[in-house]
Amino acid sequence: MYPDISNRKVKTNGIHLNIAEQGSGPLVLLIHGFPESWYSWRHQFAPLSAAGYRVVAPDMRGYGDSEKPCQVSSYNQIEIVNDIRGVVTALGYESAIVIGHDWGAPSAWNCALWYPKAFSAVGALSVPFIARSNSPPLARMEKLFAGKFFYQLYFQEPGVAEQEFEIDIESNLKKFFHTSSGDGNFSQFHQKAADADLLSDIAEPQKLGSWLSDRDLDFYTKEFSNTGRSVHYLAVAATNLYENTRSLVQRYINAKDKNEIVFTKGATEAINLVANTFGQKFLNEGDEILLTELEHHSNYVPWHYLRKSKGVKINFAEINNDGEITIESIEKSITPKTKMIAITHLSNVTGAILPIKEITSLAHSKNIPILIDGCQGAPHLKLDMQDIDCDFYAISCHKMYGPTGLGVLYAKKKWLEALPPYQGGGGMIREVKKEGISFGDLPNKYEAGTMATAQVIAFGESIKFLNQIGIENIEKHESELTKYGEEVLRKNNSVKLVGNPKNKGSVLSFTLDGIHAHDIATILDEDGVAIRAGHHCCQILHDKLGLTATARASLGVYNTKEDLDKLNESINNCKKIFDR
Repeated sequence: MYPDISNRKVKTNGIHLNIAEQGSGPLVLLIHGFPESWYSWRHQFAPLSAAGYRVVAPDMRGYGDSEKPCQVSSYNQIEIVNDIRGVVTALGYESAIVIGHDWGAPSAWNCALWYPKAFSAVGALSVPFIARSNSPPLARMEKLFAGKFFYQLYFQEPGVAEQEFEIDIESNLKKFFHTSSGDGNFSQFHQKAADADLLSDIAEPQKLGSWLSDRDLDFYTKEFSNTGRSVHYLAVAATNLYENTRSLVQRYINAKDKNEIVFTKGATEAINLVANTFGQKFLNEGDEILLTELEHHSNYVPWHYLRKSKGVKINFAEINNDGEITIESIEKSITPKTKMIAITHLSNVTGAILPIKEITSLAHSKNIPILIDGCQGAPHLKLDMQDIDCDFYAISCHKMYGPTGLGVLYAKKKWLEALPPYQGGGGMIREVKKEGISFGDLPNKYEAGTMATAQVIAFGESIKFLNQIGIENIEKHESELTKYGEEVLRKNNSVKLVGNPKNKGSVLSFTLDGIHAHDIATILDEDGVAIRAGHHCCQILHDKLGLTATARASLGVYNTKEDLDKLNESINNCKKIFDR
């Protein structure tokens, strides 16, 4: 991009920094701010080198291609200034001129203050010298901005600002650069409540000024990519998109931390992960698991394995006549030996929406963790993990218009830290020695092997699609369709709807007198109407209802009332065929 500027790594203060350099002569160090890199000085290299200087601009620790220590304490001024001081020595100089911009300016001032012999001159842009105060800077900021948003205070909580930026790095950089520029309104960063975030309420500019080209923006976007498990560009870009999806999921379900999001092969594996690891560590013979009669096989079989391997007992909360599970039914089924409650959010047969927040509160009042099978809940209902407060929530991505073979496990951080790994190998490893193994940070600890990169990135687009429509609009649309479909089918005397829950999701399960569900599905298919038929992986429920199979129409954002009219018309055609 700038052929006269070369890049390489130098070791300083125990880490490696990437530096960009040009020219020869006395050393000039250019220290960037946030959110920047060495590239911010690209226009200064040529004139300074032409003036007879060796110009060097490092990526500061945590930025660009430089090392990124994990500990927050690694980013104090002492470490940063010693990084800069070490670059001078590493390049064979006794002294240098240091110039800093933005957050780099205090570091430049401190270089001259602490190492006056090593820095012959100092320059600063944007931030003047501020002498040390008797009170800590953060305390002064908290007092000055009491009840108001201030970006430096917002940046103090580890991971919060990172999560916000990583949702869409390019878009957020555009917002930040524009708002901070002369074309924008920097006061937007301060005219909001203390609990706001930095950028979500700021509109993305259609185009930045001439001071930042598309090429420049692309460079910064790549620089702020999370390098994950590799360092070359394509891997960096893929990993960044992968992690962006994790942030999108975190936002979609309002999890507290993106590291509470674990990608799995499906909701089935997510539930197996919890059953296996929780069972391994916390369950003993005679302990009890509480399920409901509504559960999908995927939320029964993993617990059944524990029944066989560890001698645990499985209890079932019973449905009422409307095909619902009430809080009373759950409470009645809890015993002193109950160690886990695992329930569906929305039944894939009756459509019953369980009162999961109330059930979670009940469970926690008895110190019982709770897992929610959210396969049907996630695509159709607004989710807020911090409000629901459940311990585990399993999601199937293809139910959310994403790829098959991919799922999500939400788990509270305390559980992910306490439970053992589910599988071993690949990216979940921190260090392997003959003497033993240490595991990676969350969520890598639970993501063994090759990442499902393509599927995860594709799922990010699915979430964007759902966000674009808006979950409130989805709920409203599907609720109207469900009510209309029930009205239409109830008028059809041969149709018997399965379940009549008061709080119902977009599921219409039914039977026809004298016609098997598989025959119904086959004939409807010939009319271009696609439904499911069978026990829908809910044999326990079908046994309870005295049914061998049911037909099921599942409604989504793409359906219309005309589709339901066509469904009813095809049902009538089916009846005519069997009346002959």
